[in-house]
Amino acid sequence: MGEIKYPITVRKIKYSEPVQTSYRRVGMWVKVRPCAEDCKGKTFLGVYLGDLTLSSLVLYYPKTKVLEVCPHQNPAIFVPDLGRIVWGCESWWGEVEGPEDLRQITDADIQNVWYVRALKELSKAGSPGTPPPPPASA
Repeated sequence: MGEIKYPITVRKIKYSEPVQTSYRRVGMWVKVRPCAEDCKGKTFLGVYLGDLTLSSLVLYYPKTKVLEVCPHQNPAIFVPDLGRIVWGCESWWGEVEGPEDLRQITDADIQNVWYVRALKELSKAGSPGTPPPPPASA
């Protein structure tokens, strides 16, 4: 890809539809543990609002002079106790199907997720294709 030289001429703006629609039920109760430090590892009850647009990717095609806007969607969860939306990409969360699902999401739960275990294995010193760990801070 080359560098975009400004100003540009735009003949058309194309808005792309989201690539994938969610299979989850909007309005379902979820438990959510935000990664934000101010939440101190606490698990909250929330309402799944759907996969909403978190940001947009914008592409420019100089040959056709088309500007394409592509939505980047992510699960959005309203947490009444926080008074705000917590995004799926900034939390650990799961559906609440019954009272037993209301327990806290613990550090052990997070460490037991398959991709967290895989990342730990890949980051061990000596794993093929993995750079060495950064030096310890002084």
